[in-house]
Amino acid sequence: TPSEKQLLKQLKIKYYTYEETCRMGLTACIQQSIKYLDHLDAIHLSFSLDAMDPALIPGVSLPADTGFNLADIYQMFTYFLKELLVAAIDITEFNMAHDVEHHTSDFIYSLIGHIMELGENDTLIFPADILPYHVKHAFS
Repeated sequence: TPSEKQLLKQLKIKYYTYEETCRMGLTACIQQSIKYLDHLDAIHLSFSLDAMDPALIPGVSLPADTGFNLADIYQMFTYFLKELLVAAIDITEFNMAHDVEHHTSDFIYSLIGHIMELGENDTLIFPADILPYHVKHAFS
């Protein structure tokens, strides 16, 4: 089977490593990504928690040595949700068994709230007010 990098190249999926993002600057990488995607009708935004600093977000199975901080992730979501039409979002790699004092689950809860607030501005194809009841209240 091809490696992840080979598959990304084969499918012409643009990505930035954490090191590239640090070197180029987060805002520059976000802006380039938006420019690369803005011709699409809508996007699927997938976010892997294991890209975050494990000192801040311990609840993952395969933590990186270092990674993004909380403010970085809010910045990414804010830019993408304000600039692109988003059809779907997933947050992956949460492992409750590795979470410490609910740091990871509390962050996920907060991030979903942030997404819902941004979605109220009609940046999501399915704005927050028409989400199914069980989705709205999953973390209530």
